[in-house]
Amino acid sequence: MKNKLIMIIAGEPSGDLYGANLINDLKKLDNSLEFIGAGGKKMKQAGLKGITDMDALAVVGFKEVLGKIGDLRKTFDILFETMKQEKPDCLILIDYPGFNLRMAKVAKQEGFPVFYYISPQVWAWGKDRIEKIKRYVNKMFVILPFEKEFYAQHNINVEFLGHPLLDIVKPSLSKEDAFSHFNFNPKNKLIGVLPGSRWEEVKLSMPIMADACKIISKEIQNVQFGILVSENIDVSKLESLLAKKDQQFQLIKDKSYDFMNICDLLLVNSGTASLEIAILGKPMIIIYKFSVLSWLLVKMLVKIPYFGLVNLVKGKKIVPEFFQFEVTASGIAQEALNILSDENRIKLMQEGFSEVKMKLGKEGASPRIAQAILKELSA
Repeated sequence: MKNKLIMIIAGEPSGDLYGANLINDLKKLDNSLEFIGAGGKKMKQAGLKGITDMDALAVVGFKEVLGKIGDLRKTFDILFETMKQEKPDCLILIDYPGFNLRMAKVAKQEGFPVFYYISPQVWAWGKDRIEKIKRYVNKMFVILPFEKEFYAQHNINVEFLGHPLLDIVKPSLSKEDAFSHFNFNPKNKLIGVLPGSRWEEVKLSMPIMADACKIISKEIQNVQFGILVSENIDVSKLESLLAKKDQQFQLIKDKSYDFMNICDLLLVNSGTASLEIAILGKPMIIIYKFSVLSWLLVKMLVKIPYFGLVNLVKGKKIVPEFFQFEVTASGIAQEALNILSDENRIKLMQEGFSEVKMKLGKEGASPRIAQAILKELSA
């Protein structure tokens, strides 16, 4: 009997992490499963036979997508041809809606079951995509609690089994050992900077974050700064960017959760990282800056009260957000100084994080989703 073949496509670093864990959990349930598709280093290490590299897909913003439209079409055609030739038992799509919903359409037309893991943020924008999801996706596996109700209201087959980050976000070192590992002084304030996992994000926000850190360093004696560098970022490009700034940073390239866990405050580009920080219970400021064209389109299309995931899950603004023209070094620095000097504010933020963590469900989401997918396949 032929082994079951699963095609899985992730287009972004966070999707690569979730996809790798899902592959591992599926293999634990059935070690004869085979995987093909598109993913990053983590998914390939888990056993994915990469048909095309995820780097060809990892772009953010409307302007940036337009610049890579040719590469995206080529990648799409390669994956579609592979799908028709290999005839997988199902297609699992992870976020990345502009590309993946097109893939869902052709997969459905070819008769392949389609499962969507990590919902596109259609509740924020792109509500025209809801009909596409209803038409082309057999089942949605969502990881944010409010998404289940949203899709259920549109009569879409949906299941919320918890958030996989609850199993992933676990420091491996004691705080004492972490300070030693990273060579930071535990007696001095430590501010972490998370500029993003895509170069387009980093080059827009990092210079302003660096200027904010310089202002903070003038107000707090012996303050320390570390930049968490995503494995997708070219370190030499980042160092070149920082060379133009008169501010010292230590670049952190490993044990990201151990680093976050010893920070007194984190400046973070909006996205999955804000939920990771909330799970760790660390104070933060959310920052995001688009290209001007992308921002204008976002302003026209996005209809949500907050951009930060942690605020959306809480349903209340518990973390300050700075977006686009609000992103100024002076504004960010002043907010950071205000938080660091207000223990009551930090306590209230952390109480909010505890509620967010509870809303994300129980640990074991990825194994439960793997089990649900195999159950769908055997039905």
